[in-house]
Amino acid sequence: MKRDNGKKQTVGSIIFGGTFAQREPRSVPVLTRAERPDFLAWLFSEESVARRPKDRKLARKAGLLGTHVSKQHCSYLHGSDLTERMYVAVQEFQRSGFTRRAACANVAKLPFPVLQSHLGMSRRGRPSAHPAGSKFERKTETIRSIVNSYLKNQHPWRSLLPERDLIVEQYVGEFLWLRKDGIVAGSRYVPDSGTRLVEAWKKRVAALQSRSTERR
Repeated sequence: MKRDNGKKQTVGSIIFGGTFAQREPRSVPVLTRAERPDFLAWLFSEESVARRPKDRKLARKAGLLGTHVSKQHCSYLHGSDLTERMYVAVQEFQRSGFTRRAACANVAKLPFPVLQSHLGMSRRGRPSAHPAGSKFERKTETIRSIVNSYLKNQHPWRSLLPERDLIVEQYVGEFLWLRKDGIVAGSRYVPDSGTRLVEAWKKRVAALQSRSTERR
């Protein structure tokens, strides 16, 4: 299904409670065709990827850390959040109308070093001992396998969910917000992105506090 009109789509969200699920409408952030290349470049940039610290004690406390990101309670991710980012990229291509196989192939073609250095490796991070097929086919199969494993580990109850995907929405929404507030220009963080990010979060918190006060 094509979603390149740049408008927000409204679908049913789901809330679980015991054995029932309640649906409610909610806006979903959608990328335009022009925004997608910048989103993918940002998604697989060195400064965006979060990694687990080599110090084991720090790793247990800090989770995954990046230049502009910190992720807690993510035991389903190991050395970095790169597998999650591959999943998001594949899902974004699928949201724009590609099949799963074609989406995996599109991600395999992306030229970003942080992605390409990960492809073609075994689970232990070494080149496969018995490679089969062309190099491109192996990369595509690696991505397909990563996406399937991510779904299994992160969404064991996936069959109960509607079409909507909160993980993809989170990444797309964050990217659009960072661009809107001038923290990211194109696909790169601006030089004073740290200061701008702090100020943007202060405005968000102030807006939430204002709404909370108005409701009382």
